[in-house]
Amino acid sequence: MFGECHAHLIMDGLNYKDAISIHKDHVNDEVIRKHLKAYEELGIVFVRDGGDALGVSERARRLAPEYGIDYRTPVFAIHKNGHYGSIVGKGFDTMKEYHVLLKEAKNKGADFIKIMTTGLLDFNNHGQITGTPLDRKEVREMVHIAHEEGMAVMSHTNGIYGVQAAVEAGVDSVEHGNYIDPETIRELADSDSVWVPTLVTIRNLRGCGRYKESVLDPIIELAAKNLRLAYKYRAKVALGSDAGAYMVLHGKGLMDEYQAFMDILGESGDVRAWLADGEKRIQDTFRRLNLDRCINVGIFGFCRIKGNADTCAGFHITGGDILCPLCKAGYGCAIASLKCDGICCMAYNCTADCAGKFPASKRIRIITGDCCNSNTIQ
Repeated sequence: MFGECHAHLIMDGLNYKDAISIHKDHVNDEVIRKHLKAYEELGIVFVRDGGDALGVSERARRLAPEYGIDYRTPVFAIHKNGHYGSIVGKGFDTMKEYHVLLKEAKNKGADFIKIMTTGLLDFNNHGQITGTPLDRKEVREMVHIAHEEGMAVMSHTNGIYGVQAAVEAGVDSVEHGNYIDPETIRELADSDSVWVPTLVTIRNLRGCGRYKESVLDPIIELAAKNLRLAYKYRAKVALGSDAGAYMVLHGKGLMDEYQAFMDILGESGDVRAWLADGEKRIQDTFRRLNLDRCINVGIFGFCRIKGNADTCAGFHITGGDILCPLCKAGYGCAIASLKCDGICCMAYNCTADCAGKFPASKRIRIITGDCCNSNTIQ
């Protein structure tokens, strides 16, 4: 099963205003668990969120290990004030303010940074993007600052100018990438950026009554043409549905996205291997390994612990908060605590010793980053 490389758990695929209002006073665990359960039931074990301004994805990351999901989030996306993006994050006016927001996200445990460099498709003007894209120099500086801070960059970007500027700046993934041309796809293929085209954000609008087919069909046809070129040129591409967007449900959205790829490219082992490679690049890149945390890799996701052995800033595991998917028992600290520059790296096993029932590659283990002196602990 492929992972979901672009989702927004704050949204529900039906009515984003109602979905967001549920979390305005406080994050609603019941709703988050409902969405996580949808992924679990379909066997989806990796989800990369695009962030939100209310702390929903941050909370989802804490709860996700209970559902066997490796959940990554930027906590919130970052946009320039006056440009698109307030729906999923926080805005800045100057690069100094951008850097402050980046550090805020980082201090909250962001796995990566998400930036917004363009607007959306203009459904009234085929080929046009709403708003004004950020200047190339701005995008380059934003990416440079993020990379200097050790953070990968996920970039919401559409249009020829926007995508070319993002790729040239060195973003680690391009999200959406609508209305681009063969030259831009060539640039993508020659770069290390992974393209996540989120095809079903448009395809799933067919028949819903919001837009005429005559408006949607040209967009869908161009997206299919561009995907074929991306496959031909061997650009790096991964599956992400933008789950939570209108008519894109959590869990099912990824199934729809996969089917869209198969309808366009034909189902084959080579296509699946191509997509698996793109997802692996996403999983390997969009994680913080060496600056301020060590990684607990396994079926229960990542553990990020700061300060002391009893408090986990990423997923709180001690005290039985998280349940084993097999026996439903809580975890306890099973191995050790390693002190390194004020950071505790801990590994956990299920108290009911279920680890042996999982393949070796899925068992709980801790892999230390550059912040630790120790080697891998099994």
